[in-house]
Amino acid sequence: TLLFRSGGEVIEPLSLEALPLVVGYSGIKADTVTLIDAVQRKAQQDPVFVNAIYEKMGKIVSNARLAIEAGEWDTLGMLFNDNSELLSALGVSHPTLDAMIAAALDAGALGAKLSGAGGGDCMIAIAEGDTKKRVEESIARVGGQVIPVTFSAPGATVH
Repeated sequence: TLLFRSGGEVIEPLSLEALPLVVGYSGIKADTVTLIDAVQRKAQQDPVFVNAIYEKMGKIVSNARLAIEAGEWDTLGMLFNDNSELLSALGVSHPTLDAMIAAALDAGALGAKLSGAGGGDCMIAIAEGDTKKRVEESIARVGGQVIPVTFSAPGATVH
C-alpha cells in the first residue's frame, strides 16, 4: 500500500497488515484526460472554489494516512465520505458510481468514494467483518462488479 502524491513527488510505502477495502468496478471506462480538462476549466472559471476543494482534499489525504497507520477504520470511512462529496462538487462522479457508493453505505460500509479520476471505472469502500460481504452483495445488486484485492503484496521490484 503506497502513499502517492500528485506527479509522483512522493511515493511512500505505508506500513499496515490489512485494509478492509472493497473495490467495485462500474463497467464504464472513464476518459481521464477529458475529466482532468473539465476540472482545469472549472479551476480557471472559479479558482477560489476549486483551490479550496484541493486544500480540503490535501488535508483529507494527510488525515487518511494517519487513520490507515492507526487502523482507525471509522475515521478513514468518514474521510472517504468527505472526499466523495468534494469529488462530486468537482463534477467528476458518475450516476453508476453514485449508485454503487450509496449501495455500499446503505449496506453498512464505514465510508465509500470513487477512485481514480472518476467518470466511471471504480469505487472503493471501507467495510469490516460480516459487513464486508453485505457491502459486496449490495454493490453487485446495483450492477457493480466486486474486484478482490490483496494487500501488502511485494509488487514490482527493480533488480
